[in-house]
Amino acid sequence: MNFDLSNTRTLNKITFIFILIILNLFSINYSFLGIVVSLLELFFLFFLFSRKRFRDYLIYFLIFLITSLEVESFVTGIRNSIIYNFHRLPLLRTYHIYILLILPIFLVFKEGKLKINFKKHKYLKLLLFGFVLIYFFSFLSMLLSYIFNDNGILNLSFYPRILIREILSHLTFFMFIFYFIIALLMNENFIYELENWLLSILISFSLVAPVSYILGFSGLYGNEKVNLLPLSSFYGITLIIFPFYTRYKKNKSLFIFGAVMIFFTLVLPSPLGGKWWLFLFFIIIISIGLYFLKDIDKNKFVIRFLLILPFLFFTIIILTNVLTMNEILELEGLQQTKYIQAIRTLSIFERDWFSNLPASPQFRFVEFFNVMIEYAKKPQYFIFGKGLGGSIQHHTNLLDWNNEYAFSLDQIRANVFFSLHETINMFFLKFGLFGLGFLTYILYLCTRNLFKNPWIVIGMVWLLFYYGIYFSMIFGTVSLVVGLYRLEQ
Repeated sequence: MNFDLSNTRTLNKITFIFILIILNLFSINYSFLGIVVSLLELFFLFFLFSRKRFRDYLIYFLIFLITSLEVESFVTGIRNSIIYNFHRLPLLRTYHIYILLILPIFLVFKEGKLKINFKKHKYLKLLLFGFVLIYFFSFLSMLLSYIFNDNGILNLSFYPRILIREILSHLTFFMFIFYFIIALLMNENFIYELENWLLSILISFSLVAPVSYILGFSGLYGNEKVNLLPLSSFYGITLIIFPFYTRYKKNKSLFIFGAVMIFFTLVLPSPLGGKWWLFLFFIIIISIGLYFLKDIDKNKFVIRFLLILPFLFFTIIILTNVLTMNEILELEGLQQTKYIQAIRTLSIFERDWFSNLPASPQFRFVEFFNVMIEYAKKPQYFIFGKGLGGSIQHHTNLLDWNNEYAFSLDQIRANVFFSLHETINMFFLKFGLFGLGFLTYILYLCTRNLFKNPWIVIGMVWLLFYYGIYFSMIFGTVSLVVGLYRLEQ
């Protein structure tokens, strides 16, 4: 069953998601609207739960999470500002999300048993049980950190708050992986419905982008204007590669939707900045590879590769030449800053590469160095990490960590840091060498199969950049599950 954009059910899905996002945009100025829409979403999920519609519950829970504006500071430019939508409600705050997260457990287990078969799905089994193992060992490491009062965490009044936040955050991402794997294995036809919804979501982002701009909506990143869209719209640019895959080769219009998303993100930058540029470069390279190299025999591969090599070389030069791209796109302000950050990060063969990096990407590398130093001083944590709630101290003098945009004031004052940037740093700290090895293998598996289906591309980027942060980016979590499921069909 292939995706059909002209199908009435598909159009209804796109229309529904489009309207929902528009309502969330208007709720910024009308809190009452945001509260009413969110309560209706809550009641609808409780209705689906009462009717034992497990798969529908998962889909709509996903939609409500990713169509809301999660990070208030990206909307108002002010930290700790409050916007009411599905992510935050009066009195309930964010606790309703965790209640909704637990409810499907009662739908999954029937008569005390969970009947699923992993025999034909080794990749999903690897993903699920890999996470089970790293969380099991992280629990033991967490107890070890607690017993030995690592970095004086028991003396920190804010430690319990951080520990609870980390547990709930990781639980959310793990449970989404668990639920969608179970849903796919319990019903082999669910994959078609799920893919249809995921594509409808991406198309809706592309349709909302110009409407948001025309209506004058914009967010703030510091003092700079950014586009005002749900964070998962970040993935919208992948639509340009869908028609290059066999399954979607009849859906040429998806390329146009992806191009629209790129255009309007160039007009008003994404608050996710440098990562959006890295993602765009990645998508362009994938597109070239899919167009010229996919589905050709070995004899023709060498000839085709030699023919496109000059074009590929020229493309890379253009993409990585700051001056040229600035002239072509007339980049300025935040867009220019984030573009330069992305380029400097990729220019690893340049002389004095690290010292030429802007502060934001430098922080990522310096954090990794500090985790290594922490483990050199405390080798008992090296294999399995420090667990959830694990911390490091600032050991190097390469950068000033007294930066409230990078760390909370509590962490800065205590010189104890829990919330590291990027998945690789977080995995290394919380799950140690074992977790880092698991992450590396999953990323290798994704890289090896990038030409197999587009969901792998989205899932890989999510895992590399956004595991454990931003619930509204959980679209990538589900994409990873779908991508691995499709590999074995």
